[in-house]
Amino acid sequence: MKYLAIFGILAVLFGCRGGAASSQSAQVPLVQLETTRCRGYCPAYTLLFYRNGAALYNGLYFVQKPGEHRFQLTPAELKRLEAAVQTANLWQYPSKIESQVADAPWSVLTVYRDERKQAVAGSVDRPQPLLDLENLMKDLAEVHGLPVREGVNPDLPPAASRQTVVVLLKPEVNAGDWLMQFSELRLQLLRRTGAQNEWIVAFDPAQISSEALTDLFKDMEGVLQVHPEK
Repeated sequence: MKYLAIFGILAVLFGCRGGAASSQSAQVPLVQLETTRCRGYCPAYTLLFYRNGAALYNGLYFVQKPGEHRFQLTPAELKRLEAAVQTANLWQYPSKIESQVADAPWSVLTVYRDERKQAVAGSVDRPQPLLDLENLMKDLAEVHGLPVREGVNPDLPPAASRQTVVVLLKPEVNAGDWLMQFSELRLQLLRRTGAQNEWIVAFDPAQISSEALTDLFKDMEGVLQVHPEK
């Protein structure tokens, strides 16, 4: 009986240690995305993925879902993310990649390995593997019910009642400054579509129709193209 009691105590002790080790290993980070605010209402948040597929989102500014939210990747999703992290290979880049694109939002990708980490900051003209990794992380968040691609202007009506147009500006035009001349229309720069100076602009159809806004924009100096978002 004495030996059985001792064995039981040892089993409990080692079981507790094993549980603690398992819990600790579950919190090993894999990769993180941190987005920053811009001249408009770009959503600012952090999105951290762990090696066991757990994910933690924290909405900071101009987001549709503020605060902390957690979700779990499927094994297939985790495998895709791990492959994208390996392909991106953040370790080969400097901590900051200078951008030639004005007014585009910046973001920071951070990858973790053992006790080390490598953070790389940049904008929409970073190397394609970095953009692919960031887009995949955003896609995974969206699939799990966290809309991260569009910011929220607290002065605008709810997203369900808004409409959007796509505006291509000349490369030298500052999008934030350009939009300020329409302050009475309460327009919003939602996001940039790519490396070109092309933006998704939201508006309230109760104030102005899509046709009227398109006609207004297309005759302005600095605007190359404008059309409703498909």
